[in-house]
Amino acid sequence: MKAKISTLLAVLICTLSLTSLSSCTDDPETSVLIGKWVVSENNYGTITITNPDYDSFTFYSNGQGTYNYYNKGQWVGTGFTWTSYNNDYIMFKYIDGTQQTVYYRYRNGYLEMSLQSTFYDYRRYVPGA
Repeated sequence: MKAKISTLLAVLICTLSLTSLSSCTDDPETSVLIGKWVVSENNYGTITITNPDYDSFTFYSNGQGTYNYYNKGQWVGTGFTWTSYNNDYIMFKYIDGTQQTVYYRYRNGYLEMSLQSTFYDYRRYVPGA
């Protein structure tokens, strides 16, 4: 009985040790997010460069990036840092100090992002040049 408890305790300690060493953040150097992503559509239809919802994200492997969007006929851009968690959501920290959490999924070469985990409203991005 004492041996079973010792074995169980050893397994429990090993499990806790491994759990504490693992991290829920994804490695930015190997992330599918790396590169430029240009919006192509949302759940309402196609988005073109003349559409006021047109935007793009560029993710760099050092955890930084740029967000560009079309505003009143002009391109506007801002920098950000990013961290992805569990291949599920991204925490953006923009240079103006604001933060935003966005859910994402990568499917069939597309990047989809949404403010809701259900992806009821989403934006689909394609690799950009």
